[in-house]
Amino acid sequence: MFDVKQAQLPLDLMEPGTPELVPDARPGSEKLYFALFPDRSVRIEIDKLMGTLGNYRLSGRRRPQGLLHASVHGIGKYPKRRNDIIARAVQAAEAIKYAEFSLVLDHVFSFRQSSHPLVLCPTTGAREFRRLQLELGLAMYEAGLTVSLNPNYQPHITLQYGYKSIRRINLEKPITWAVREFVLVRSLQGQGKHEYVDHWPLLN
Repeated sequence: MFDVKQAQLPLDLMEPGTPELVPDARPGSEKLYFALFPDRSVRIEIDKLMGTLGNYRLSGRRRPQGLLHASVHGIGKYPKRRNDIIARAVQAAEAIKYAEFSLVLDHVFSFRQSSHPLVLCPTTGAREFRRLQLELGLAMYEAGLTVSLNPNYQPHITLQYGYKSIRRINLEKPITWAVREFVLVRSLQGQGKHEYVDHWPLLN
């Protein structure tokens, strides 16, 4: 079982010297985060899946294929580019020595939020995801970054935001995603732009 306590990592701890975060995603600010991005073959399978979900009369804003990802860790929102924070994130990422693994995306459902995000989730591979999340969190903490870990975090890809929720649907044909790297991303708020700062391969 995934046990955060074993890591002896304080949760929601703000390290001295960590700059103040921007409370809202205001235009002109930026968000930094670590994520996994599916390759083209997985994105194609997800696109096919969305076609099969048409029977559920989904409505809302679908995520562009190029933005589909599974978030691993948020770093923060800042009023401008912070090269010092990026340097700490890079330091943390370079400390990670973790083996490749597979996520078997086998069910979808909606989170209970006002925007009703429809998410695609794995069962097989979720433990490996959480272990990567934990190791990266430890490295971030050592690099002086803010870390928040939720032992009940559900790995997921957000497919779209809508106006209604759907209950869990188990896929007849699960999608297997071979995870080979993780990425540091700058999301420029209000511009719809996402910049890949760097990426790090996992061990094969």
